[in-house]
Amino acid sequence: MSWPIVKLSEIAEINPRRPIIEREGEVPTSFVPMEAVNDVLGKVTKRVTQPYTKVKKGYTYFENGDVIFAKITPCMQNGKHAVLNDLVDGFGFGSTEFHVIRTGDELTPEWIHYYLRRKETLDAAVKTFTGAVGQQRVPSKFLENLEIPCPPKEKQCQIAARLKAQLAEVDKARQAAEVQLRDANALKAKALESIFGSISNKEPIGSAAKVQSGYAFKSDTFKANGVRLLRNANILPGKVYWDETVFLSKGDADKYPSYVLNDGDVLISLDRPIISSGIKVTRVGADDLPALLVQRVGRFILDPKKMDADYLYAYLQTDLFINEITGHDQSLGVPHISPKQVENIEIPMPDVNIQHSLSGRLTEIMKEWKKAVSAIREQEKDLSILPQKILAQAFEM
Repeated sequence: MSWPIVKLSEIAEINPRRPIIEREGEVPTSFVPMEAVNDVLGKVTKRVTQPYTKVKKGYTYFENGDVIFAKITPCMQNGKHAVLNDLVDGFGFGSTEFHVIRTGDELTPEWIHYYLRRKETLDAAVKTFTGAVGQQRVPSKFLENLEIPCPPKEKQCQIAARLKAQLAEVDKARQAAEVQLRDANALKAKALESIFGSISNKEPIGSAAKVQSGYAFKSDTFKANGVRLLRNANILPGKVYWDETVFLSKGDADKYPSYVLNDGDVLISLDRPIISSGIKVTRVGADDLPALLVQRVGRFILDPKKMDADYLYAYLQTDLFINEITGHDQSLGVPHISPKQVENIEIPMPDVNIQHSLSGRLTEIMKEWKKAVSAIREQEKDLSILPQKILAQAFEM
């Protein structure tokens, strides 16, 4: 294939100027916050409107057909990019962390969108980051100077249509894996609750385990290497996830001995603790250390005479506990919980020796669940790589 290569700014507008708009203040107007963009699908999946008067100042302006490209890390690398459509009256506003690309006569929005989502493009964007660690952004100059192939529009449409169909098949397989994960979680929950439901004595968790919240480390102290900081973003159900990692220098880390994590610590996310795959509760392993506890992550400090760690960890993953957090509706919208809220939730509390005797069965249930989940996540990992392979093949020249 031999297609002309041009700079994006030669055939598209980067962050075009906003026109003068005559509009009544209370008229519903499309608004696209960063969280409305699905990073896996690369599209806006949440339709939000706000009164015009609330969004007309201080936000990014765009129109139907524009491509939005997240400029801030890690949203940029994660794929928070989309082609906009179905905006109320054809225009809207959104996060200031979006760049806007408006196509000219030679390019289709879908062609630009898919090209920007390529790993090669995203990796090149990372190299142009400006700003402090943790708050780095892609400058507009990157998009202006980005060289992009420019085949005939008919060819662009053909390739984009094929990509859309292929990526839809990948998403279908991804959704099937999500169903498998929900089924595995349901089986685990049923097995756990058969054990905990048979225990009549209940006491607040705080009577046997206090919840320590992490330290609010300043982002300007973050380093590219050193001692890892375990943040809310690093917790998944049953797993510590280090793909998005920030560090403190060893010297700075030594100043916070009370926040040093230990092998076997039980952790809970205090921000949006419930996600589609379960509750964000996990345990620290030797491979996760050294690390420090960060604000909005809670660590359980157990009284060993009253609480067994395996017993507590298993209970935190039951619907009995989750319902107390969510108001009994399994809502994914719980914004945050406090250590005191967690401590006030009741737990079946037999004598600690009975807890020890039950922990073997509980651990076995958790082991089987983790094995099933691990296999599903490997499948999800393979599926997460597949879109980039498809995009790379489509743009081979």
